Amino acid sequence: MLILPEYYKNSDVMRQLLQSAKFAFEQLDDERQATFLQFFILKCADVTRFELDVGIAPDTTLDMELRRQRVIAKLRSTPYATKAKLANVIQSFFEGEVPVEVIEVPPFGIKLKIEGETPSLDVLKNIIDAINKILPAHLGMEFETNYQPKNELFLYASLQSYTVIEMEMISL
Repeated sequence: MLILPEYYKNSDVMRQLLQSAKFAFEQLDDERQATFLQFFILKCADVTRFELDVGIAPDTTLDMELRRQRVIAKLRSTPYATKAKLANVIQSFFEGEVPVEVIEVPPFGIKLKIEGETPSLDVLKNIIDAINKILPAHLGMEFETNYQPKNELFLYASLQSYTVIEMEMISL
């Protein structure tokens, strides 16, 4: 109402027209912002388009965050494998920076060591799939992490107080 003549300020009809126009423009701006966010993998609501763009078959059974991580790993990977690229692909599956160590194992192998965070089994499977896509076929891969299923943690906690000889006597 700032640019309209003074006599429109007292008009209820003009006030209602301007309120409905304001509401329509706010809705349009919200839709524009939602559409703009669809251009970014970390903010989009559906990653199917990104999966198709990078050549990944869309898997709707996985949760959205894991699908995002697969796309980011594919985008970060290249046809050649260096230590930095392998570490970069692994780190794309975690929120923050995770210490990843890539160790050469003679004659033709590498050992990937993830420290700190304990990845879930689904994340481990997707990391191995992403690494296998960029790793040359003649290289073997070992994987080391602090991942232990809950059953093994329970078994370790329950057997921790026994000696080796006592554990041999226990039938599991």
